[in-house]
Amino acid sequence: RASNLPDATAWKQVIQPILEKAVAQVPKSFIEHKDDAIAWHYRLSDQHAAAEEKSALLEELRMVTGKLGLMVMENAKVVEICPVSTSKGQAVRPLVTSDAYDFMLAVGDDTTDETMFAVMPEDSWTIKIGPGLTKAHTRLQNPAALHRLLAYLDAESEVSDLDRSK
Repeated sequence: RASNLPDATAWKQVIQPILEKAVAQVPKSFIEHKDDAIAWHYRLSDQHAAAEEKSALLEELRMVTGKLGLMVMENAKVVEICPVSTSKGQAVRPLVTSDAYDFMLAVGDDTTDETMFAVMPEDSWTIKIGPGLTKAHTRLQNPAALHRLLAYLDAESEVSDLDRSK
């Protein structure tokens, strides 16, 4: 845990009740607790009801998060709250700067992945799954396309191994 992050125990006491109101309003929605984040998931809920509640939730969250050093991220049927200084880009930066790799691949499907794409080396493979603006070099339409790509790479790797053993 980085020392510069806001105290999660303190800020979660402020954010938790706001998210609990959303859960009470939207059946089948729920709260996910992470070490330095908290999220409201509504993918299993009626999307019309969730959309109405999401608007109210975002408005209320934005009134309190800035003062607490937090940011609100809207993802695929999830609203996540975390410290401004927490991101996937920061998480992968030590790996990227270590130069201890032969190949780097970053794959993501929502806005939280964009900070990761932004810090990846130019020669890495960065792949966005689905629609939306992206910093990734490549886009695949859906997870099935990613599975096909990975299966192809695995098959080519096995052929390469066979060629080397001759």
